[in-house]
Amino acid sequence: MSKTHPNVNFIQVPVTP
Repeated sequence: MSKTHPNVNFIQVPVTP
């Protein structure tokens, strides 16, 4: 898990439209 990525949460949680 890279803390440098601000959207790390988005990568973990699948965003469904």
